[in-house]
Amino acid sequence: MLAALLILGVQAPDLARPITLRTVAKPVAEVLRDVSGQAGFTFGANQVRDWPIIVSVKGLPVGQLLDRIAEVTDSEWVKERDRWVLTRSAARVKKAVDLELADRAERLKPVVDALPTEMSDAEIEAAAAEIKKTILEEQGSGLKTVMSGTSPANILLSVSLKRLSIREIAAAPISSFVSYSSDPRPGQQRLPAFSPSTWKDYLAARAKFAKVIDVPPDVQVSAGMSSLPLPSQHQIILGLSRPFASAGISAWLGIFGPDGKILDLARASLTPAPARFEVSPPPTANPVSVSDEGKRLIHVLQPSRTLPGPSFTTQLGDVLPVGAPDPWTASENVAVARAAVQREPLSYAISDWVLDLADQSGKDIVSHIPDFAFNPLHQRLASTIQHDVLWKALPDLGIQAKADSNLLTLKPSMFARADRYRVDRGALRKLVAAGGPYGRPSLGALLDYVGSSPPVTYHENLDIKLLGLVFRRVFANFIGFQDQVDALRLLRAFRAEDRTSDRLTLGQALSRFSGPYDTMLRSFYASRSGGGTHRSSLPELPRVSEFDPFAGPTPDAEVPVIMDLVHGFDGVLAVFAGDHAVGLSPVGLGIFLGLRPENISGFTPILRFKKLHPARVVRHSLMFRAGSTGSSFDIEDVEYRAEVTWTVDQLPAAWKDQIEEGRKNGALVRMSVGPLPPP
Repeated sequence: MLAALLILGVQAPDLARPITLRTVAKPVAEVLRDVSGQAGFTFGANQVRDWPIIVSVKGLPVGQLLDRIAEVTDSEWVKERDRWVLTRSAARVKKAVDLELADRAERLKPVVDALPTEMSDAEIEAAAAEIKKTILEEQGSGLKTVMSGTSPANILLSVSLKRLSIREIAAAPISSFVSYSSDPRPGQQRLPAFSPSTWKDYLAARAKFAKVIDVPPDVQVSAGMSSLPLPSQHQIILGLSRPFASAGISAWLGIFGPDGKILDLARASLTPAPARFEVSPPPTANPVSVSDEGKRLIHVLQPSRTLPGPSFTTQLGDVLPVGAPDPWTASENVAVARAAVQREPLSYAISDWVLDLADQSGKDIVSHIPDFAFNPLHQRLASTIQHDVLWKALPDLGIQAKADSNLLTLKPSMFARADRYRVDRGALRKLVAAGGPYGRPSLGALLDYVGSSPPVTYHENLDIKLLGLVFRRVFANFIGFQDQVDALRLLRAFRAEDRTSDRLTLGQALSRFSGPYDTMLRSFYASRSGGGTHRSSLPELPRVSEFDPFAGPTPDAEVPVIMDLVHGFDGVLAVFAGDHAVGLSPVGLGIFLGLRPENISGFTPILRFKKLHPARVVRHSLMFRAGSTGSSFDIEDVEYRAEVTWTVDQLPAAWKDQIEEGRKNGALVRMSVGPLPPP
């Protein structure tokens, strides 16, 4: 691109001018500002201006550096007034998506081609024996449904997948479904009809299966449903989905009667061969050197840190922590995560590794590390590791590494995946700031963040890992799973339309937000209908002529699916070591103060609180329900009204009798700090 601009006679700097620059991860726009200062010419960036890149070059010609920056950001240079601007066009973004899809399709094709389209008598008997074994093992355990095992419907599933184009299968959506039906409803695609020979093979296998499998009446087995009669009026549905970008394809085919009853079910997991990218020879085999600051972030990110200590619940429902605070969420560790968010998360250990790679190899380096590789890289850097070992592992982390004679480049192997999980740094900082010292963001702050967060979530992603620290584990879960993100976005859309109402019924949701709500229901149903053994019955599908098994049962149109409930709580906040805060009622506070040593088993002493804050705690609860499936989740947003530290004798006089009542109850409360429950 630079060469093309020169040929066209566009004003340009001296591209041969040598430049020396070394920087930890920081936005492209800031790096280009430094380049502009040395080159005597203005360079800027548009779409990629906030992407963090890492650069270490010594005497590299300006033109080579600019070309490499464009390469690692999948961008191009264009002329804009009196400067050059790094631009990533919509065409480039689409090309990245097409390349990712083509790569996945190529790796999936041999998997689909190898699917069997018939079942021998031996295979039928083996499948039946495996199901019988599962039923026998689970006797007396309340088993109701066995979803694992081979089914005659596997024949239809394999044939259906072979008749679809491989690109259709590869394009299965993330955290959602694409649905094919023999009688398609709006939003479904038509399932290609089976040939007479295929249908004959299926019916024959179904008849054989019904003879060799004996399922107790209180057990439901997907494969064993072949013993049920197959009515002439039935519907066949094929579903495809992916849990996350780099995962395999989950496929299932169900046969349903006119009343919605499932008659046969087959599942398949299509795992493509690993992506293969050529890796240049490692530029060095020396150990990776990480700064003390980088080691600190590595330390606090490790999930193997001690989980929160045990707790006990009083007779009045107050939950009190016992034992040492969780080191993983101690104040000093949370401070490291907050600092990383404020500065740039990639500017710590990951920048140390990249810059050390340049130093140890004696080469220049230009790097853009995708956000989805944030935690996997930290996990590897947590142990003593050699540069060559990590270099060879980079393709497995979704990073393409290339070594030329004097220059190293690191970039996402697939930019479409990097785009999908890229975190908006400004939105992330705003959410963390809204969390306050105890990591409790308001519901409104969460709604604002999901509006700018990646369209799908990934548990190893940069924001999920850091928010797990800053928000003391719990609150990060609300944006760590796709159904919660979908639900929050639905509520955000609802509030944007109608700020006067605090209640949204299913009927309103379906009429106003049918698309997002359908996605949410599908996500709920999918997350609770995976393979394996289930100890409760599958939810009954709606017994109507038009039904969608993805959506589960049809809820009452007036069942509240979203509620914003606010209720007050007069009490105190007890702040423990590690700044762990717990809200206590006056009675609960009295129980805590009245605990007797002999009522405590174990050797870890109770940590007395450091501070008491009289508080007016307001809890905002958000609840989603997917009808009678019982699928639901709750978000509780606690707003702490606490500014002054008090002692017990300074608390409101009206609480005196309640605190004393709690002290008396405390004598009756027993608890354990060990692995066993209280006696």
